[in-house]
Amino acid sequence: MLSAAGNLKDARDNKTQAVLPVRGKILNTQKATLDKITKNAEIQDMIRAFGLQVSVDGKHLIYDKDSVRYGKIIIMSDAN
Repeated sequence: MLSAAGNLKDARDNKTQAVLPVRGKILNTQKATLDKITKNAEIQDMIRAFGLQVSVDGKHLIYDKDSVRYGKIIIMSDAN
């Protein structure tokens, strides 16, 4: 059985759409501290893939419209 990412890779337009599979269960950021969020490996991967940056003090994300890699982002997950 294919994961959500496997199905998406087959259906996407690979010229304009990228797929970043997320391993395991993602951190619930609603209840986590910002320090814990920015140290999470999966979230770090997403931040880099999207073209965002974490501020030097680690207290907020930096959005630079010239550095952002995608105009739209769709986050999918398996139904577990």
